[in-house]
Amino acid sequence: AACAKAGKASAAYERRRGGGPAAYDRGWTRRAAGDPGADGELTDAQRRGLVLFFGKANCHQCHHGALFSDGEFHNIGIPPRGGGRPTDPGRYAVVDRVRNDPFNAAGPHSDDPAGAQARISASLVNSPERWGEFRTPSLRNAAETGPYMHAGQAQTLEDVIHFYSTLEGATQLDHHRELVLRKLDLTGPEITDLAAFLRSLTGTPPPDPWGSPPKRNAAPASR
Repeated sequence: AACAKAGKASAAYERRRGGGPAAYDRGWTRRAAGDPGADGELTDAQRRGLVLFFGKANCHQCHHGALFSDGEFHNIGIPPRGGGRPTDPGRYAVVDRVRNDPFNAAGPHSDDPAGAQARISASLVNSPERWGEFRTPSLRNAAETGPYMHAGQAQTLEDVIHFYSTLEGATQLDHHRELVLRKLDLTGPEITDLAAFLRSLTGTPPPDPWGSPPKRNAAPASR
């Protein structure tokens, strides 16, 4: 019970540390209000990147919604660090652990054991198709969360986009394929513009005191 309470307290603290809106959000808010200067929230490169994101690059197919994530798991075939065949089973290795974990959404420590997330936790089913799958990450504040991919295979946003553009070194195991994955064939300037758009999703820092580490209590006076 103590571990569960500590985890919930930590999660509540993390939620309070959410920052303010990003340039992308401010632009849409101003546009919805009929503000003719809404486009000024993004640079020219970011606006071109936005068109690519929802158009030619088709990034929104997996990165959509408020968090820019479909919340699903995918195997995109990115090669391991150092090359060779993939060895990380990803989701396949943990489905059973999650389903049987007493701290999952359906477990005895859950605040909503009959809720939608609990039903998902209780009904998880493992299968070989899960091998090598990883959850689609949110693109919120992506510019601040490198290195990228599940094992840090890409150092910069441009490196990530280059992989999707070329699928260079991509490795898939038999039927473990992501059928929606296609080479984007982006030009150098397009990669730069798309990375610029992703940087427009960085929000303003959280306000104090949530943006600063907690202060230590003064040491007790010696007797």
